[in-house]
Formats: sequence, C-alpha cells, structure tokens
Amino acid sequence: MRKITFSLLIFLVLLLFFFNLPGGAQDLEKEISEQQAKLEKLRSEQLKLDRELDKLLKDEKNLVKEIANLDKQIENLEKNAAQSRAKILQLEAERAKLQKEIEVLSRKIEEDKGKVKDILVRAYKYNGGVSFWELLMTTSHPAQWEEQWFLLRKYYKSQADNLERYLGEKETKEKKEEELAQMIRLELVLKEQALLENEKLAKLKDTREKMRQKIASDKKQFERTKNELVKAQKEMESLIAKLQEDLKKKREGQPPISITPVKQGRLFWPVQGTVVEGFGERKDPRYGISFYNPGIDIGAEKGSPVFAAHDGVVILAQTLRGYGKTILLDHGDIITMYAHLSEIKVEGGQKVKGGEVIGAVGDTGLVERPLLHFEVRVGSSAREEDPLKWLR
Repeated sequence: MRKITFSLLIFLVLLLFFFNLPGGAQDLEKEISEQQAKLEKLRSEQLKLDRELDKLLKDEKNLVKEIANLDKQIENLEKNAAQSRAKILQLEAERAKLQKEIEVLSRKIEEDKGKVKDILVRAYKYNGGVSFWELLMTTSHPAQWEEQWFLLRKYYKSQADNLERYLGEKETKEKKEEELAQMIRLELVLKEQALLENEKLAKLKDTREKMRQKIASDKKQFERTKNELVKAQKEMESLIAKLQEDLKKKREGQPPISITPVKQGRLFWPVQGTVVEGFGERKDPRYGISFYNPGIDIGAEKGSPVFAAHDGVVILAQTLRGYGKTILLDHGDIITMYAHLSEIKVEGGQKVKGGEVIGAVGDTGLVERPLLHFEVRVGSSAREEDPLKWLR
C-alpha cells in the first residue's frame, strides 16, 4: 500500500511538471509576434521610401513644407530608434542574468542527481528502504509501533520532498532555458528593426540635407531673378517716360486721338486665368524674400489669347529685359502693360479695340511658368496702381 502511495506522489509531481505552462514565456511569444509584425511593416515601408524621397526632391514647389514633414518623421524615428536601443540593452542584461541563473541551477541539479537516483532505486526495489514487517520485527513492544510508524512516515516524506525539489529545479531550468531562447529571438528581431530604422533615418536626413541645399541654391537664383526684375522695372519706368515724351511731341499740332476715357472697374480682363501674384509689396512663401510687384500675374495655359483691356494705341511691341515679349498700350489717361508673352500679334502705332486679341500667354523673360504680367500705369508720371481696381 505504501509503495503505491509513494509512486502516486511521484506521478502527481510529474503531472505538475508537464502541465504548468510559464506565463512569462507566453508574454514573450506575444511580444515576438508583435515585433515581427512591426518588422514586416518596416520592410514594406522601406521599399516605398526611395521612390517617395526621389519624388520629394523633384517637387520644387513644396520643398519647405516637405522639409517640415521630414523633420517630424526624423524626430519620431529617432524616438523609435532610441526605444529600440534601450529595449535591446535591457534584453541583453536580462539574458546575461538568466544565463547565470541557468548555470547555477545546472550545477545544483548535477549535485542532486545522485541523491534522486538513489531515492528512485530504493522506491522501486525496496519500497523506500524500510518495510512495515521489518518495523514489526525490530520493535520490541507494541507501544513503540506508533513512534516507529511516525518516524517511517517522516522518512518517506523527506524522500518525496527531495524528489519534488529536484523535479522543481529541473522544471525551473527548462522554463528559464525556454525564456532565454525566446529572448534571443526577440533580440534578433529588435536588432533587425533597429538596423532598418537607422537606414531609414539616414535616408531621411540625407534627403533633408539635399532639399536644404536645393532651397539654398534656388533661393540664390530667386534673389538673382528678383534683382534682375527690379532693374527691369526701373528701365521700364524710364522707357515709359521716354515713350510718353515722344508721344507728346508727335501729337503736337495733330488732331487728338479719339479714345473713350477709362474709368476704374471698366477694363476688360486681359486673359482668362487665375491671379497667382498680387499687386504691391509681397513676401515669397518659399524663401521669405520680400519684393515689389508693380502689377498682377495671371496664370493661364501657354498660348491662351491675351486681350486689349481697353481701346488704345500700341506704343511698344518688343522683347524687353526681364519681361520677355511685351506690349504697351496707351489709353490716353492710362497705360496698360502685357508681359511674358509667347507671341505678339500687334505692331507699334497700331490702334486696337478693347477685347481685341493682341498676343498669347507665354513664359518668356524671368518666369518659371506660363503667365501674363499685367500692369496699369496712371497719369503723366506713369504711377502704377493695383490693376484689380481697374478690371471689371
């Protein structure tokens, strides 16, 4: 009976060993799965990154805005990379600690292995080393049986405790070994993530630097263009003053030209399009450079017809510095200007009607895209005014 009880105890201990699953190992498996999913996402993002960065470099209009977006991406990525490095260092420290614990357990198990082997041999062959009948034979008086029986039970309990402790040590070691293997797997995933994050970070920073260099280069070009236009504006003022003087001399002694007086809000729109640059002091949104626009710039498709804003006489139809192909119309009290044309369809001295086609939209002179630069200059001083006040 005692042999069956002792064997049952061993069986229960083994059941505990095989069916007690480690919670920490399950948590590590969950984290490994999460980090592997994150790693796959990083890999797919990496494939798209080069194409997106190339596109950004080619998009000159939004460089400043995209640099701000890159700054945010870089900041977030640097945080992620720092977290990954911290997690890797933590795992390395935990792994080293766990390896030491496993080594200590391994030595303890080796020390206890001989004792456990002896216990199991005696349990199987000799029923634990002492039998009930041996107890009877060695006890001289029945009153001592209870004491001897108590001592026998204590002996069996100590043997069972030794066996249970050994199995517990072995189970703990195997759990720790499983946890160590999972830590190594997680560490490898995190290191690969960190590598991809660092590569992405380097690409983003390289692209940001190229964009900054491009902006610096474009800014210098922009400044040169604006300085050139300032010179062109001064030349235009001098040219208009000279043309007005020449007209005044030509008209002396001649009957006055019949032109309907121009009123504000009555000019025809010179082209169908959208105003992309307004009148007066402006600040470029890309570079923050201030400049003065003596007219308005109207964006339109290249080749779109340009119309005379009012009845008038062509006083200039030629290419000018900075303005490209340009037309000036005299309307008596005011002069209108049409610049950056792709084609001039009138000649100097020609009379035109309001709404008549005089040219076509282009990108000649110092412009980056097809548009019409339109000015209204008033009085003998040819003072520039906001064209929007004069247009219908």
